[in-house]
Parts: sequence; structure tokens; C-alpha cells
Amino acid sequence: MTQENPVPLFPIVTFTTTPGPENKLILFSPVYLNALGQHPENAATGPHYAFTIDQAMALMLELHRAIDQIENSSYLKRSLQDL
Repeated sequence: MTQENPVPLFPIVTFTTTPGPENKLILFSPVYLNALGQHPENAATGPHYAFTIDQAMALMLELHRAIDQIENSSYLKRSLQDL
């Protein structure tokens, strides 16, 4: 993301997941903020996205990887010089 072309962000307030065993799909629907200053109680409900089991597993792995990068990132750790 650059300041010239910022990516629009839609913060997720919550979400629902529903297994669809008959189709072997997992339905995911986010509830998100779509306007600046919007209160969580007025969040918008997104569409239902269908993931295969393999896609859901890949998403979980990518989320774990991103969390690890954030938690272990040197920019979050203060150096002794900053104290």
C-alpha cells in the first residue's frame, strides 16, 4: 500500500462461518465497517463466500504466517537505543 494509491480498508467487526457438508464447502460472511466513523452496531453484512476445504486450510496458513510476521517483526521491537 502506498500513499498515492491507498487500498480501501473495510475493518471486520465480526464474521460467521457455516459448514456445508453436503457440498464440502465452508461459507464465510464478514460483518464490516464501510464508512469512516461508522459504529460497529451499524456494520454492514457482507456476501457469503464459499471456500473449499483446501482453500480454507490455505487461508488459515496464510493468516498464521501473517500473524507470525507481525508478532516477530523487528519494527515492533524497541531497541535499547530507543529506551
